[in-house]
Amino acid sequence: MRPHKELSEKLNKIKNGITAGFVRSPLNSNEYNDEIKTLLNNITNYLDNHQGKPEDIKNQTDNNTRLWTESLSRIRSQYSSLYSAYTRLIDEEKIINRIETRAHLRALLFRFLTTLAIGTGVMLTYYFAHIWGIPMPLSRSLVSGL
Repeated sequence: MRPHKELSEKLNKIKNGITAGFVRSPLNSNEYNDEIKTLLNNITNYLDNHQGKPEDIKNQTDNNTRLWTESLSRIRSQYSSLYSAYTRLIDEEKIINRIETRAHLRALLFRFLTTLAIGTGVMLTYYFAHIWGIPMPLSRSLVSGL
């Protein structure tokens, strides 16, 4: 169980806000593969049919035909939007984990101090009972005179 349940709700709200920020929903793996195939086909078409040179691909210029550079820019924009969403989600998760770790440490310290206080209370009770001559269960020393 999470000590701060509202943190989970906060993360869900942030996730929904991030995904709502997409102009268009991100590509799934099949659509992404189709985009890559289209890019490769456009590069091949550029090199074969438009007298393109491999140096154009290396320098990312296509002599005003814009066949493959548009595909490349679409893929890059999809990747950059997904990467920024990923980093924002990871940053929020790190913040939540840090908060939860502190809460766990606080709870551990509270349990330790509570146990220590109860143990001290029991020991003081037995100490004063011994001084005043009151017999207590589990006490080894017998009180004389009673």
